[in-house]
Amino acid sequence: MNVLGAIVANIVLVASALGFGGLFDRLFPKTFSELDRLIMTLLGGFGILGTILFCVGQVWFSHSAIFFVLFPGVLLSRRPLVLGGRVCRSALAKGSLPILPVAIVFIVLLVTAVGGLALPTGDMNNDSIAYHYLGPKV
Repeated sequence: MNVLGAIVANIVLVASALGFGGLFDRLFPKTFSELDRLIMTLLGGFGILGTILFCVGQVWFSHSAIFFVLFPGVLLSRRPLVLGGRVCRSALAKGSLPILPVAIVFIVLLVTAVGGLALPTGDMNNDSIAYHYLGPKV
């Protein structure tokens, strides 16, 4: 049952990444297919989400801080999730998925799932986070 919480957390993380990535949907070239847009939205969203979580974590690292960062992303994820559903339905109806985009999404989701299921190391205070990412603060 402990794994169930990690699975739900990963689903929330992916939804939040899609939400933040959807903010930049207008910046993608019009020549991109819907699948390309979805993949770029997901990858860009993970980049934005990781950057935001890193910056917020330097000031205030707690479960509530993570919640306050992920929650707006989940609220913004409605449109990208609809796009993702439409892309999946059309790809399944055609019977073929392009290998490279599917492999990229699979690898990103696999790394996210493994990271989400891994046990945290060290404690949760700012000094340990700064030590592992930027070097000692003091």
